[in-house]
Amino acid sequence: LTPLDFFLWVHLKNEVYHDIPTTSENMQEKIRRACTAITSELLKNIKKAFIYRIRKRIEINRSHL
Repeated sequence: LTPLDFFLWVHLKNEVYHDIPTTSENMQEKIRRACTAITSELLKNIKKAFIYRIRKRIEINRSHL
């Protein structure tokens, strides 16, 4: 799993269960809405944050050499 996978599952769960679904159809609709609400800007920010974390990790590892 990638960081985007983790983000996606947590994000969708938070959106879908913000108000508990009452029926299976209601849950499916909430999932559809949550998926379509994910913008390209949000995905870009996730990518930037991931790259930042990788770079910080590399810096930390270099300091231990």
